[in-house]
Order: sequence, then structure tokens, then C-alpha cells
Amino acid sequence: MELGYLFTDHMVLQREKPIRIYGTADTAVTVKFDEAELTVRPDCGKWCAEFPPMEAGGPHKIEIIGDGETVELYDVMVGEVFLAAGQSNMAHLTFGAIGGFEKARGYYNSDIRLFTVPHHSDGGSYQFEWQFERVSTSKTAWRIC
Repeated sequence: MELGYLFTDHMVLQREKPIRIYGTADTAVTVKFDEAELTVRPDCGKWCAEFPPMEAGGPHKIEIIGDGETVELYDVMVGEVFLAAGQSNMAHLTFGAIGGFEKARGYYNSDIRLFTVPHHSDGGSYQFEWQFERVSTSKTAWRIC
């Protein structure tokens, strides 16, 4: 059994929208979201469990059982999810700004979470192409601000 790469501890799920948890498996998968529980069968190896929309809140625990293994996800929040995209300016760190290290060092907010999709550039003579790597939960996870 394998979960989609976004499903890790500390993740944020969009509030007031159906909550879909998905992945791949060979046999039926049971997903427990707090007290709610769904069992789904894979179709061509892919499965998706859909829970009804929820209001903002948490932390929640999600447990996924399938193919003889169990995965537990902790500190899951439901709230607003924002996608930020752009060019190289999106990759600049606060630490690099004047006074940024001091500001960042003293700041902590457990309600803000960040997920960064890894990428690399493949420079040619006329243009750059962004190559987005296949993400695995062992490489990248949601981080708390």
C-alpha cells in the first residue's frame, strides 16, 4: 500500500470541501478519520476514500490499513490551503533577507504549514525547463512554520 505524496503528518486538508484520501494498494483499504471509518476497494490498483466536508479545526488523526500494513498520520489540520507558485522569487528564504534570520528565529506558528514540491532546473541555451520530481513521503513532508 502506498499513499499519495501529500499525505503526511502535519498536513492541511481544505475546509468545507470533500476530503479525499487516496493511494495505491492490492487489497481493500480501511481509512479511519477520527471516529469516521470507510473501507474502499482499489480499482486498477488505485483507491480513494472520500469523507464529507469539515469545518476548520484539528488536530486530527488518520489511520490507513491495507495490504497488511498500517499507516498513522498525526497532527492533521483542516483549514485553508493556499497554493503559491512563481519564478525564482518563490525559492528565496527569509534567512537571506536583511534581518530575516532574527525575524524567522523568533517566529513560530503551529497553525501555518508548508509543503514544498521538489524540483530542479534543466538549463538549455535558450530556456530553462522545470522538472518536478516524483515526490515520496520519505523525501518531503508538511512542515510546521
